[in-house]
Amino acid sequence: MIAAFFCQAFKTGQTVRARVIGARPLDGLAVLSLKPSVVDAKLASHADVEPGQLVTGTIASIDDKGAVFTLSPGIK
Repeated sequence: MIAAFFCQAFKTGQTVRARVIGARPLDGLAVLSLKPSVVDAKLASHADVEPGQLVTGTIASIDDKGAVFTLSPGIK
């Protein structure tokens, strides 16, 4: 069913915007997302955050040790 969707939505040779969200080195494959919210996100993982970088986020929780911020979906 998913394969049928992709065959209808995309064509061989078509250029699309995607973000690499993982890798399968043993298979020689990259895992991609075509979701606009993922592709357009400034931060995709913790690896994208550098010391001293200014970021905007939402406070997710506060406790005695400090606060947890959400910088983008999936990054706290």
